[in-house]
Amino acid sequence: MRLVPLALVLALGATPALADDAALDRLIADYELYSLSQNPIEAGQQGDRDALSRLPDNSPAADAARTAALKAFAARTEAIAPGELSDEGRINREFLGWTLERQLQSLAFDEARMPFSSDSGFHWTLGYLAASTPMRSPADARAWIARLEAAPTYYATEIANARRGVKSGFTQPRSTVEQVLARAREQAAAPVESDPLLAPLERLPAEIPAVERAALRDQAVAAIRDKLRPAQAQFVTFLHTEYLPKARKNLAARSLPDGERYYAWLVADHTTTALNPDQIHQNGLAELRASAAR
Repeated sequence: MRLVPLALVLALGATPALADDAALDRLIADYELYSLSQNPIEAGQQGDRDALSRLPDNSPAADAARTAALKAFAARTEAIAPGELSDEGRINREFLGWTLERQLQSLAFDEARMPFSSDSGFHWTLGYLAASTPMRSPADARAWIARLEAAPTYYATEIANARRGVKSGFTQPRSTVEQVLARAREQAAAPVESDPLLAPLERLPAEIPAVERAALRDQAVAAIRDKLRPAQAQFVTFLHTEYLPKARKNLAARSLPDGERYYAWLVADHTTTALNPDQIHQNGLAELRASAAR
């Protein structure tokens, strides 16, 4: 655990004479390892070679397993008595508890039913990875191709999630869906040979034989043409025929099923306060009045 300057410890208050953060340290280490296991993008960026070939799994089964695991971490957190911790330990315990509760609440609202927004979503994932994935060896290239080949399962899972959103009325506004649909059509119609998802292969070191680099590129082209493009076309069809007709007309999150409670949670989550949406709004108006008076 990171050391805290003595002055800060004294300012925070008295530390128990026999403070023991060992159990909390183990818990935090276990949680961090678990978090990486659930996030192949972050794990890959941190050097996990196996993760470089995988895409996220946001299926209901995976989310159910996450809920169980996070509840177990929450129980372990509660079992650690804060009075037995150092000052920093108490802060870390409180922050971990808050983090776990935030994740559990997100899962309880089943936010996976809304897998895209106006500026983000699963359909952007591969494009983001194309710009950030390391490409230093043929193994890196094969891992990237494996991600491209995993696109059908990834898209099918997220379309199924969005379909649950349609059935339950948990959808994006029509204006957002129209934007996403336009972009999805562009992606599905883009020429394969000039697809930006081939860019990582261009970063392969020059010392790799040209014949091998060309073969790897051919494999990537085949994955985009035969795996990704059909998945993207299915997403376009789904948005146009199923999602758009059921998109909500109101922009406000409050208009969603259980929208008042969901919106209140979103506000609390984004502001990290206990204030309700109306209080946040009033605070904003007060700040505007104060600025105008100066």
